Amino acid sequence: MPNRYKVGQVARCTGKFRDEDNVLQDPGAVFFHLIDPSNNPTTLQYGVDAALIKESTGSYYVDVDADEEGIFQYRFWSTGVYKTADEDQFEVVPSEHV
Repeated sequence: MPNRYKVGQVARCTGKFRDEDNVLQDPGAVFFHLIDPSNNPTTLQYGVDAALIKESTGSYYVDVDADEEGIFQYRFWSTGVYKTADEDQFEVVPSEHV
């Protein structure tokens, strides 16, 4: 079951990048892709788009406005050193639910 948020909340999407020893590392480039419930895509790149934030070594996040009901799907991926990808989703429900 995906994480649930009420319409109007902010959903924090996180991505972590680890080496073969499971130690957090910064990859060559970090990207984030979001598809909202209306099937609108958004793609961000760290260092280009201010909304994709580095929290600490190997840990990145994007705060997403939960502005419509339905399922939001997102994916973090990297290129270069420590190349990896991870996908997740969250659900936005009317404010009287959760």
